[in-house]
Amino acid sequence: MDWIGRAGIIAVCLSALAGPALADETPTDVVRRLYAEPGAGASPLHTTRLRALFGADVRPRSGGALTFDYRVNHEPVARDVTGDVSFVETRAGPARAEVDVSLVDDRPQRLVYTVVREDGVWRIDEVRSMGEPSWVLSALLKGDTH
Repeated sequence: MDWIGRAGIIAVCLSALAGPALADETPTDVVRRLYAEPGAGASPLHTTRLRALFGADVRPRSGGALTFDYRVNHEPVARDVTGDVSFVETRAGPARAEVDVSLVDDRPQRLVYTVVREDGVWRIDEVRSMGEPSWVLSALLKGDTH
């Protein structure tokens, strides 16, 4: 089985781990739940597209794995940061929303999460850092550092 097939199997397994989706969750609730997760890898809270990109990340084979916690825009932190984070839904529609996340750890950070409806529930489809360094998560997972 090639790595694309394995990535698909991993994505399906992660979907099964998500458990029952909460139909009344808001986009902000979904992003807040992401910050409560222990790691910064693929999550059942991500869309199928984003989970597949985590599974297909070619950079580990080329020496460039995601080496930071994208949720805080720097190295992983050993403590819970959920108390130091503010979540504000800035754009909302029936199928797409944006949630701004601001936090101060070593330095102020602002991240914008694009949240979309997938299979009737809100899921995170993209993350953009608005500070330094700036990046788009899907581009990083594809190996594009520009």
